Amino acid sequence: MKKLLFFLIATQLLLSCSNYGDKLVFNATEVYYKDGVTEAEATQLGNYLVTSEFADGNTKSVQFVRNKESQNLTFRMVMLDEVANDATNDVMFKLFARELSNEFKQPVDFEACDNTFKTLKTFYYKDLQKVVKAKATDVMYSANVTDEIAQKTADFLVEYGYSDDRAKTVSIEKTDAGYQFKAVVKEGAEKENANVVVFKLLRDIMKDSVFGGKPLEMHLCNDKLETLKVLD
Repeated sequence: MKKLLFFLIATQLLLSCSNYGDKLVFNATEVYYKDGVTEAEATQLGNYLVTSEFADGNTKSVQFVRNKESQNLTFRMVMLDEVANDATNDVMFKLFARELSNEFKQPVDFEACDNTFKTLKTFYYKDLQKVVKAKATDVMYSANVTDEIAQKTADFLVEYGYSDDRAKTVSIEKTDAGYQFKAVVKEGAEKENANVVVFKLLRDIMKDSVFGGKPLEMHLCNDKLETLKVLD
């Protein structure tokens, strides 16, 4: 998931102020930095925003700071209140925090901010789902899923050819009855019968091979991990 651009259309201009920190500009994205963040770290962030296509030539404002208590880096982004408070965007904010954490090889928290950099919502690295890699597939899993199950899932996806060199994202959650498996697909793919047949087969084999025969819900999802179709 390199193109996390869903919320950029709803950004707003930053109000002028001298307390936002030093500033660098990358393809029209303003990167302010202060509170222990170095120019080198700000430059690394800016370059990442360009390569990930976050910085796309439209004016945006972000801030990079270091939390004095946790010492975590914090990525802060200006956006409209309704975007920050729309719970359907939370998954993407969390995914972006994880990608930044991978980029900097240390925890990075994410804060949605108004146009004065006042925090509207925070997503802490410690609360993010864990991830194990299956080649280029991110296998995300919630706290109630064991590391063993996550690794068995990753190994299964590689063995059965689902995971290859193309970037993909799946998610595992434990439910009262069994487990829920979400696979990100291109919107519209969930309507194609051939795809449904393949994912049903994958579910049925995985249910016994990985989850010990417990009920397994298979969800085909968009890139926000919102369900497009639940396989019957």
